Amino acid sequence: MEKRDEEIENVAVDADVSTGGVAKTANRAVRDTAQKYLHMAGVKVDLENIEARLRERALISLAIAAGTGFVLGGGLATKPGVILLGLFGRVAARQTATNVGSQILQNTGSRVFRTAQQ
Repeated sequence: MEKRDEEIENVAVDADVSTGGVAKTANRAVRDTAQKYLHMAGVKVDLENIEARLRERALISLAIAAGTGFVLGGGLATKPGVILLGLFGRVAARQTATNVGSQILQNTGSRVFRTAQQ
């Protein structure tokens, strides 16, 4: 009986130590399976690259997911939804205009600098 108890304890310890390894193996298996299905469907996507980008930009990814869920969940059909869309739409438009303007200025400045050097 003592030997059986010892065997059970060893299995429990081994399972506890290898839980991280099992999770990584399961994650890799799911990713590989999804990658195979995407390739069979003709979609060429690097899932590891997407995962890395999502981890690097977690808050942006969360905001995009929340916004998509809001729209698909019918949030735009309500008055508060329209107000939020107007608010965030203006902020996004302002930020986009600022980015475009700065890109134009940078490109113009680099062209002027190159012309002056010649």
